[in-house]
Amino acid sequence: MSVLRKSARLVVVATIVLAGLSGPAQAYLTPRERQALDLPYEVRDPNESFFDVAKRMALLRETEDPMLQRIGDSLQMGLSCRSLKARPVLDGQVTLPSFYDNPEEWDLTVEPLLFFEETMSDLAGAWVASGDRYYADCLLDILESWAKKDALYEFDFDPSRPQAWYGIESMIFSAALALSTVTGQVEIDPQRRKLINDWLVRTAKKHFDTPASNPSCCNNHYYRRALYMTAVGVVADNDAMFRTGLRSVHSALDDIGEDGALQLAMRRGWRAIHYQNYSLLYLTMTMQIAYRQGYDLFSLRDHGRGFQRAVAFLLRSLQNPYAIDTLPPGDQDMSFTNDNQYFAWMEIWLTHFDNPPMERLAEVYRPMFNRGAGGYLTLYFKRPSAPQGIDARQVADLDKLHMTVAGTTGRYPLLEKWRRSQ
Repeated sequence: MSVLRKSARLVVVATIVLAGLSGPAQAYLTPRERQALDLPYEVRDPNESFFDVAKRMALLRETEDPMLQRIGDSLQMGLSCRSLKARPVLDGQVTLPSFYDNPEEWDLTVEPLLFFEETMSDLAGAWVASGDRYYADCLLDILESWAKKDALYEFDFDPSRPQAWYGIESMIFSAALALSTVTGQVEIDPQRRKLINDWLVRTAKKHFDTPASNPSCCNNHYYRRALYMTAVGVVADNDAMFRTGLRSVHSALDDIGEDGALQLAMRRGWRAIHYQNYSLLYLTMTMQIAYRQGYDLFSLRDHGRGFQRAVAFLLRSLQNPYAIDTLPPGDQDMSFTNDNQYFAWMEIWLTHFDNPPMERLAEVYRPMFNRGAGGYLTLYFKRPSAPQGIDARQVADLDKLHMTVAGTTGRYPLLEKWRRSQ
């Protein structure tokens, strides 16, 4: 029986744990405090994905929603497993230059890492949209080839040069999330699955155990590392990793201020709003994986504060940052609002909560895709709409699906369109 049918289990035992924590919010739990949390979480079904794959496949076969139809049609065209498998495996030490010191060189050297993430998301999306084993088998073939070569296990890391370490974060969770769309739907040879799982566990542990300085120990990069620990914990049926990943949710909960601002995000100065949103992206995905295992972390509260308050703060900040006293003084960099990947998490949020302002924002940015953190989230989570009620963009190829970037009219045209809709 599906975990989600066990409604009694959706009452989170962790709320009892939180009741034992005393004192006001201190802007995140320290690594020592996180490790001391006695959390009750365990993997209940390693074949569950971060959404109900079988149910969504059935819906996509019948839907008349033009946007969902067009995404599905585009994903089923143009993917060649032979060409994808011909790409080299990153089986040596992964090294990247500093993004800030040399962005042009970084753009060139990071391409294989980004391509892997897109491959994982594209194959998972094509598999869900079509139900064709060709895509599921191709996904497994690529993961098996990377596992056999112990790819990503060796990486260059130095506190002053962490880019390779950062880059591998999203590669691990893109692989685990894509794999989860297949595990419960097709029969996988036990030895093959063990090979892939062991590689993911080994790589994730090596990466996670690399000491992180402050604030990377606890901020958005910690939430990214926690996401892959949660995802790998599920597919590999590893309770310890699963719990390690979910500690991030409790740390972030402690970081939420009275008005909903994440205190660590506010320390980012002129990019505070960007990092409020960036943090919620990974936290929402982590909570969604937990939800599919029977734990409703979306409803967690600590001293009356919860993630709904953090979301409300974000939406107020997007609407009018100058009216928010908590934000650092001066202008905020809103350039991230020109790229829809940053808002893809809202597709998940809207399946848990009614939020009209967020729904209007999602309508502006759809279809939404995040290369590593879930892939085609509009395809997987959007509620179908009647054909006459849809303003669906034409989608001719995967490149258009990968990223919806605002045009050149105005500085933040998509954001301004949403503001006018309020």
